[in-house]
Amino acid sequence: MTKETSCIANPLPSPSIGSSNPSLSLSTLWCYLLPALNCILQSDSNAKHTTALPITLEYYISIHTHCYNYFIAQSNSTIALNGLYKNLDHYYANAVHQLFLDAPDDSTLICYILAKFKHYSAGTAAIDQLLSYLNQHYIKPAVNNSKGWFIFDDDAAVMCDKNHYS
Repeated sequence: MTKETSCIANPLPSPSIGSSNPSLSLSTLWCYLLPALNCILQSDSNAKHTTALPITLEYYISIHTHCYNYFIAQSNSTIALNGLYKNLDHYYANAVHQLFLDAPDDSTLICYILAKFKHYSAGTAAIDQLLSYLNQHYIKPAVNNSKGWFIFDDDAAVMCDKNHYS
């Protein structure tokens, strides 16, 4: 069984955290989320889409719980949310960059792009659902009040320019 299909056939269990608490800091929360994100976004794009999650229900629920606990514990939830979503934006950019690097140079390019687009769209929708609590209680109200949620900084602009032309 390949790495890509193993996430679908055997849902990814919740990582062992020992005595650490993933909700203590952004870095520990991100390390806890990363295996789930990788499994969702990097699972086999040729597999038929099912309603089953590629991670166990226990892991799915614990992600909600740890995200909630992390944001409740922060004195400024907006800064905490920006940090998490900045990591997520970089994660998506790296995933797209990898798709670009793996693209064929022959007549199969269009089929490759269509398959990867469908898979990437489904994966990002699954991740959006995974983070639905944050989206519903923090992102959507800010957007609806025309306050936005993400502060685009010069570092991100420079990074995008460097990656675009390299």
